[in-house]
Amino acid sequence: MTKRPRVHSCILTSMRGSAMFPKLNVGGLFVRVFILTVTLVLFALPSYAQSNKADIVGTVSDSAGAAVQGATVTITKVDTNASRTVTTGDAGEYQAPALDIGVYKVTATKQGFQTVTQESITLQTNDRLRIDLTLTAGGVSGQVTIVAAPPLVETETSDRGSVVSGREVTELPLSGRNFTQLATLMPGVAASSNTGFGGTGPDARQFNNGDPRAGDGGPGSSNSQGSTENSRFARSGSGALTVNGQRSTNNNFSLDGVDNNEPQFGTIGVFPNPDAIAEFKVTTSVPPAEVGRAAGAVISTSIKSGTNQFHGSGYYYGQNSALNAYHPILKRNRGDAINRGVTNLSPFTKAVQQIHEFGGTVGGPIIKDKTFFFFDYLGQRNHLPFPTSSTVPTAKSRNGDFSEFPQIFNPFTGQPFAGNIIPANLISLITKKIYNLYPLPTINILNPGQNDNNFFTQRNNQERINNYEFKIDHKLTAKNSLTGRYSNQDLKTSRANLLPGLPTAGFGAGDEVGNTRQITISDTHTFSPTMLNEFRFGLTQIDIAIFNCGVGGACGTSATFAQDVGYPNANDGSLEASGGPGLGNFGTGFTEYLGDGGLFRVKSKNPYFADSVTIVHGKHVTKVGGELRLRYLNTNDGGRSGFLKGNMQYADNGPATGPNAACPAGSGTAAACFVDPNGFPYGGTGNAQANELMSLPAFQVSRGKVFGGPFNLRTQEYGMFIQDDWKASPRLTLNLGLRYDLYTPPTEKSGRTSYYFPNVARVVVASGASDRIVSMDKNNFGPRVGFAYAVNKEKTMVLRGGYGLLYTLDGTDYPPSIRNPPFTNSVNLTQFQDSPTSRTYFSVNTGPPSITTQINPATLPNAGLALYSVDRTQKTGMVHQFQVSYQWQFSRDWSLDVGYVGNRSRNLLTTNNIGSSGTGESKNAAGAFLGNVLLYTNVASSSYNGLQTQVQKRLSKNVQGQISYTYSRTIDNGIGIIGSLGDSRNGGRTGPINPFNLNADRGRSSLDIPHLLSADAIIDLPFGKGQRWLNSGSGDRFFSGWQLNIIQSARSGFPFTVVCNCDLVRPTQISNPFANVPAGRFMNVAAFSTTQGITTLPANPAGVVIRYGSLPRNSFKGPAIWNTDASLFKTTRITENMKFQVGIEAFNLWNHLKRTVPNNNINDPGSFGRFDATFPGRVIQYRAKLIF
Repeated sequence: MTKRPRVHSCILTSMRGSAMFPKLNVGGLFVRVFILTVTLVLFALPSYAQSNKADIVGTVSDSAGAAVQGATVTITKVDTNASRTVTTGDAGEYQAPALDIGVYKVTATKQGFQTVTQESITLQTNDRLRIDLTLTAGGVSGQVTIVAAPPLVETETSDRGSVVSGREVTELPLSGRNFTQLATLMPGVAASSNTGFGGTGPDARQFNNGDPRAGDGGPGSSNSQGSTENSRFARSGSGALTVNGQRSTNNNFSLDGVDNNEPQFGTIGVFPNPDAIAEFKVTTSVPPAEVGRAAGAVISTSIKSGTNQFHGSGYYYGQNSALNAYHPILKRNRGDAINRGVTNLSPFTKAVQQIHEFGGTVGGPIIKDKTFFFFDYLGQRNHLPFPTSSTVPTAKSRNGDFSEFPQIFNPFTGQPFAGNIIPANLISLITKKIYNLYPLPTINILNPGQNDNNFFTQRNNQERINNYEFKIDHKLTAKNSLTGRYSNQDLKTSRANLLPGLPTAGFGAGDEVGNTRQITISDTHTFSPTMLNEFRFGLTQIDIAIFNCGVGGACGTSATFAQDVGYPNANDGSLEASGGPGLGNFGTGFTEYLGDGGLFRVKSKNPYFADSVTIVHGKHVTKVGGELRLRYLNTNDGGRSGFLKGNMQYADNGPATGPNAACPAGSGTAAACFVDPNGFPYGGTGNAQANELMSLPAFQVSRGKVFGGPFNLRTQEYGMFIQDDWKASPRLTLNLGLRYDLYTPPTEKSGRTSYYFPNVARVVVASGASDRIVSMDKNNFGPRVGFAYAVNKEKTMVLRGGYGLLYTLDGTDYPPSIRNPPFTNSVNLTQFQDSPTSRTYFSVNTGPPSITTQINPATLPNAGLALYSVDRTQKTGMVHQFQVSYQWQFSRDWSLDVGYVGNRSRNLLTTNNIGSSGTGESKNAAGAFLGNVLLYTNVASSSYNGLQTQVQKRLSKNVQGQISYTYSRTIDNGIGIIGSLGDSRNGGRTGPINPFNLNADRGRSSLDIPHLLSADAIIDLPFGKGQRWLNSGSGDRFFSGWQLNIIQSARSGFPFTVVCNCDLVRPTQISNPFANVPAGRFMNVAAFSTTQGITTLPANPAGVVIRYGSLPRNSFKGPAIWNTDASLFKTTRITENMKFQVGIEAFNLWNHLKRTVPNNNINDPGSFGRFDATFPGRVIQYRAKLIF
């Protein structure tokens, strides 16, 4: 038995266990409460979600071990004097559910016994803490006080998870001040650095630290400038976590017990200020029935509250690139340039990076013991400019003189232009006007192009963050408390236009925003010592968008730029189609692309209602409730809608001939004429810039139109549960529950939803605003069963286990319900591949195609149309979770946890190509095959098996920390809509390699991490007053108050697939790829073949033959990644209640090279096997903080 000291030389034990209680008809209670739940949810519409409360339970006995019935137990929160009084039952048991987190004392009194108080009880999020008390016979004036640390093992609950305390959040080194990084200290939890949100790969800024010259994340990542979907806290990995092999979009975030999830991409809503976090808990397996919507982790975060004393802080965090190491990729490229004899090394200098974060917190009483406030502010002003370059028209070429380029030709005759000069009568005045808005080259070179730039500049990049929140806690009565909070979060990244004054030039130019507003209200009402009610309401508004230069007038570029320069059919007066058109060229004559797809903006309003009732009955604590999340999603994605202002791409195609019976003189013959029957040339000049200047028909043209403006989608998420925690014996606790979830398919405010279905060969359109078109899955019952058994009498050894069936939602890119005709129409044309009778002639002078009429959903064209489908009978993603673990508190402050964790996931979201190049099952009403049809379907599956261990040390002797290790295996046949580094999900099929057999892709998951290690320590160095060394003398002020903090992590490398970027998608491996590897490469390209071992399927109904190599998906993995972050602080006491702290933090302390995945395309032998992406080198952060 673990013994702890108390006053009066008495010994009492705080354990998690209980005596037997009278029998209860659990089945009858279950039925009655479930009926009550249904009634509450359907008629009153209250609801319940993951609470951030906690429970204290225990038994009061006398010194002989007999139960003390009718003892009064008072639980008091020390810093606010809020108290709860309960009475022990027949077996001496007491229960105090739904308490706020914090430090408590528990007092037990009974006539004829001395009063006993146990102090310094720290109650954490979702704790069910057992505090047993022993009363000693004595006079009424006798009193015993115990100061004892609570146990480190869980004797009352069966879920797996850990709490990260406020001290860990504020004192462990935290890159980017993103609190989600600390979740990775727990077993089975890793940053999902190789995956992204919203259909994109991981954001490149976490790899290049905001300097695009340092590359992206490797094949499959976002553009080196990043992606808007992942933009918030992108340099620190956003909120992407993979837990026990689950997707990063399957996590459930709550803040102060209120829903904190973004509905379209599946990411986090509010990123709280780390200095405002009291603590957060990550539940990783078999959560109680009250928790739904989570196949991955449940991350429950609590904001600090005010107390009876004023407390607060003011702080500053800074970074300066002068202190940072060279980024490994930039350093390598600089060395290569030196080896090539390059003397101008300015493009390879470290970019200036200045990070300034400042803010503070303050909390205290408004009315002592009754009303409290807490306020916090976080601001950032980050300056991240970087050198960049591109190519602009030369002073001569913008006016038709291409004497600096290889020979160009007259496309009407096939003859060279004299002097390489285009006659003025053949020059488009619109293109000439646009070209003359480009800045002049900064250097003059011959034949400038994509790899030989003539324009060099410094591109500004500013990040601006303003976050604040205000929280009020008010005690209405002795039995009723109310809490309210308002959070305001504004994040803005402004990337300067590469070419000032023009429409978007340079990827991501413009203002990228990620703004969130959240209101929460919670009420806890105690009806009696055995019954209480919790009500919660939340409203979260999220705005994720990018206003590219010109969109809405961003960057100072005219919102009517296209109209201003005379470019037709682009601006239509709407915000979505404001700014410049998409206009670019490639090949010889390349110039910087102008324009963008149109407005990208995802706004959501997410009302949330929650209510639950807790009933204490003998040895049972039963909780019943329900939840309702309403999702109002206003979404518009100009790029995925087909480019709302049009997109024209010019190529460097030269003169070409075709038939023309009336071929003009000098233009060839009737059989081989340079001009088609309509008078347009078949080919071009041989220079893309010249083709555009002449306004020849563009090589590729696309245009999209959304009829009715941004879509307003509506979904609902219902949940009902009953949960019973039953103390079956003093050593055995059973956690039993049943949950029901219902997720509705989307509707649209104006009825603008539609899906293509191959069985009816048409697009089916909603009949109105309430028509979901597809049927919903209503069979979502999820049992939860768990146990906690104390193996020994002292209850220092506990066996825990459980099973749960959870239902989950997944994030997507752009909802398929709003991407089809008649509401979203798009045209895609490759003009030089059409026959003379079907050629189109869209050019700069004509502008892109005008889409003025809606495509008839019943009679679909069979060319140039992208369609989207879903399962007509929906299935909800579900995960079978199971775990068994053994906890052992082997000393007062040390514990060991060893467990097996397993998941079996079914009905997960993935995509499949059902068009002519896939299954070939899609036709229009006329029976013609449709080329581009993508099915969003819930048929994917995954499995996870993991051995998880953790050693924890509670703070004692100046040290606290933990070590976690996980050995696991994750297998799946797809990771959904999210992109990942080196995966082949989108390798030419937009789905599995064999569209008829999803399991042809079954293998190592992109989320597989066989070895995962994390460790952290907070060490108060033993110097100065009250410490072991240097504890006296004049030097005390210098030597005292030093603190060292360390995070050490290591993991297996990222899985990746070798691809060929050809119709096979994946090749065949024919030899050892790690033999005879060329210098500077990871693998040997000669080990793969596109001709051997090829599987050829029978022709699909459309006559298309599908082939693929035998190489499995994700058959390789990159190098292991290990990292050390450390910080050193010095805290100096100014007054009794005020301290000043200064410190320095180092991320990647040893400047270790952390590579991602190599270039994996065998059809690019020049770069195959080379690593062009790494994590940043060492980054230094300095800090100062005033604490009072």
